[in-house]
Amino acid sequence: MDTTIQIRTSNKLKLAAQKVFKKEGISMSLAFNSFLEEVAHKKSFPVQVYPVETLPADRVRSWKEEMEWELKYGKSYSSAEEMFADIQNW
Repeated sequence: MDTTIQIRTSNKLKLAAQKVFKKEGISMSLAFNSFLEEVAHKKSFPVQVYPVETLPADRVRSWKEEMEWELKYGKSYSSAEEMFADIQNW
């Protein structure tokens, strides 16, 4: 593998997903790579995404708060090269 992807998620969701992956005998890395392979193969999102209006209000509010935090305090880069240099120095 020649790249790294970082994502932000809740610890509760991560642990629940890891439990499923462990039961299936796969790593989280393999699960995400499988997902990305399916996206590339289908050239579309491989699972049904529900409209935000159908999600619980507390989940939407949590996402909104996280996005606002990221916009205010999150790290940003002026180029992909700058981002990759930062990752390699991490």
